[in-house]
Amino acid sequence: MMQCAVHPKEYLRVSTCNSAKEMWDKLELIYEGTSEMRETKASMLTSKYEMFKMKHDETISDMFAIFMLIINGLKGLKKEYSESDLVEKILRSLPSSCNTKATIIEDSKDLSKMKLDELIGSLMTYELNVKRKEIEENPKKSIALKASNKNSSSSKRDAQQADDEDDAGEESRSDPIDAPGAEADDAADEQAPDEPSSRFHHCSNGGNAAPYDHWFRPSKCSIG
Repeated sequence: MMQCAVHPKEYLRVSTCNSAKEMWDKLELIYEGTSEMRETKASMLTSKYEMFKMKHDETISDMFAIFMLIINGLKGLKKEYSESDLVEKILRSLPSSCNTKATIIEDSKDLSKMKLDELIGSLMTYELNVKRKEIEENPKKSIALKASNKNSSSSKRDAQQADDEDDAGEESRSDPIDAPGAEADDAADEQAPDEPSSRFHHCSNGGNAAPYDHWFRPSKCSIG
């Protein structure tokens, strides 16, 4: 009967046993080890239990799951704690952010009669209320952050605009200024005169050139 209830892999370990008692003792040795091994495991788990503390980044649910792994391990090694001991241990293991809640529970409840599940339920409710308040306060923080970012962006734009104006002023000061009338004289040089004027004179060195072929401004004739 016992052979039918054992897993095939475990059956290979106990298949040579002649009685159910022998099979049971062998399986117990495989999973629990010798008495010395059990004492060593119990000592390690007891140390974990005594040093157990909830981390700041853990939720109540995560903390309780880890705590119960230790408790169940100790229970399997015949090391058990009373319900009140577990309740007090959980309260002592809470981080400083939960001190207010832990004090309220200690003052308002009889810890010797309080169930572990009741304590965990109360702590999870408190955790949810804290998160709800944080969510309600977040929009205010978000508005303040947006206003701060807007002011910072405006200051950056003003500073950039001032830098651009300074650069433009420096460029205008560095450009050469043409002498008055220079552009007008150049335009007059390029203009081909249709009629004689007081500013143009006929060049006499043009030989037989047609009239007006060599009109020039004084001191600028290129012929001769």
